[in-house]
Amino acid sequence: MKDREGEVLARDFEKRLGLIRLELDRIVERAPARTLEAKERLVARIKALLGDVEMDPVRIAQEVALMSDRLDCTEECVRLAAHIDQYRS
Repeated sequence: MKDREGEVLARDFEKRLGLIRLELDRIVERAPARTLEAKERLVARIKALLGDVEMDPVRIAQEVALMSDRLDCTEECVRLAAHIDQYRS
């Protein structure tokens, strides 16, 4: 009975890991676009606040660089993929 229960749990765990891996692949594929989207949202918010007042492009670039660093999920994605691979091996 314990063997069968273990097999059921292992299949369930493998299924869940497969779903996590699919989502991880989607995240990795989408990650590069996040910085551009964040920049567009930032510029839109600033324009809404400032109206026709000129924005300093250097300052915008600095903010985008900071956001880009915070949005980078490469390390977390690599670590999660390694954990999944380690379990499967």
